[in-house]
Amino acid sequence: QHLPLNQAGKDLPHILVARDCLALAHRRAAEATADRREYRQAKKIAWMERALYSRSNCVLAISEVDRAAMRELAPGTRFELLPNGIDLNEFHPLPEHEQQDVVMFTGAMDFAPNSDAVLHFVRAIWPGIKTGWPRARFVVAGRRVPGEIQALAIETDIEIRGEVLSMPETLAE
Repeated sequence: QHLPLNQAGKDLPHILVARDCLALAHRRAAEATADRREYRQAKKIAWMERALYSRSNCVLAISEVDRAAMRELAPGTRFELLPNGIDLNEFHPLPEHEQQDVVMFTGAMDFAPNSDAVLHFVRAIWPGIKTGWPRARFVVAGRRVPGEIQALAIETDIEIRGEVLSMPETLAE
C-alpha cells in the first residue's frame, strides 16, 4: 500500500492515497467513548500519519474534513482532494426492480464511522422521516454488521441485509 521510502527511491515523487485521516476517526471514537486506549491509539496513528504525510510530495484525501485534519498533522505537505465517485455504467437504476419508499445505507458496517452514521440516522433522523413518510423503509447493506446494528431490525420498517452478492444490483432496486 505504501511505497517504501528507502534510499533507492528517495528521488522519486511520492503520492500517498490516504483517503481518510485515521487519526481523526480514532480521535472521534475516543471522544465518543471516553476510552483511554482509543486516545492512545489515536496518538499513535497521528504520529504514523504525520511521518507518512511529511515524506510524500502529495497526499490525496476524499473529503475536505479529512484533508483539513491531515493538514493539521503535516502543515508543510501538499494535500489534494480525490472525492468518492461511482461508475454510472455499473451503478444505475433498473426500473423493473425499483422499490418505492426505500432509503438505503451502504458500507462496511465494521468501520466505526459507518456504524455510527447508521445509529445516528436511526435515532435522530429516521423518526422525523417516518412522521412525514409513514411507508418509508430503511435498508442497511454492507459486510460485517455488528450486533448493535442487527438489533435495529426489530423495527418493522428497518431491514438489515448485511453483505450482499452484488452492490450494483442492490442499489439498482
